[in-house]
Amino acid sequence: MVYLTKTDEHEEFEVTNVDDEGNEYTSTEYYLHNRQLVDYIYVEQKKERLIEQLEILVNDEENENFKRLEDVLRE
Repeated sequence: MVYLTKTDEHEEFEVTNVDDEGNEYTSTEYYLHNRQLVDYIYVEQKKERLIEQLEILVNDEENENFKRLEDVLRE
């Protein structure tokens, strides 16, 4: 993910917007080529960490959180 972010090339473009009062302004925005891939990797890493935490809970039947998890899954 770090590699993709550091080596990513971007395109710069100007966008014209109008605010609530009708004033027109121009801002610069960037399109990052690897953005979708980086976002996907980030989400998958979050899922992996959550699964690891659940695995710890499931493997410790004496833990109070295990009993809560068990109750939630039964409902």
